[in-house]
Amino acid sequence: MTPAQWEWIFGVNIHGVINGIRTLVPRMRRHGEAGHVTNTASIGGLQVNPTLRNGSYAMTKYAIVAASEALALDLEGTNLGVSVLCPALVATTLHASSQRRPARLGGPFERPGSGAAKAWQSAGLSPDDVGKRVLDAVARSEFFIFTHEEPRSWIEQRHARLMTGFDSIERYNAAQGTK
Repeated sequence: MTPAQWEWIFGVNIHGVINGIRTLVPRMRRHGEAGHVTNTASIGGLQVNPTLRNGSYAMTKYAIVAASEALALDLEGTNLGVSVLCPALVATTLHASSQRRPARLGGPFERPGSGAAKAWQSAGLSPDDVGKRVLDAVARSEFFIFTHEEPRSWIEQRHARLMTGFDSIERYNAAQGTK
């Protein structure tokens, strides 16, 4: 990716969320009533999909998950809750986002495979259905809000890789006679 592409994806995905937090949370706190912040990440905020090869996108979405976790800690003991929406496939125009890139960041470009992405994405949940899921999850004070069951196995596979790393250090420490 070019520096302009990095600037664009960080600007939209990370700085957009940061700006929302910086703008709204202080106002919500001053208002004094109970409230809730829901940041939108993606299922990509919990794993890099080997089929999509979405590393740069996932990297920014991981940041949103971490920012949401940190915000939840910062707001402990207040009347403000926090959730992070990690949707899988939603029928949006995300596939066309490359056509909306501003000129100062390199302008529109054709993303490889955008035709397939458009067809794939159109099969997703409707934004209204996702909104209903978010409202239900917020009412239940859920932190992670998922929209699909299928990605569970992806996350379980990632978790297994993480645990293998811990198992490896345990074996290493045992062989070294350390803890």
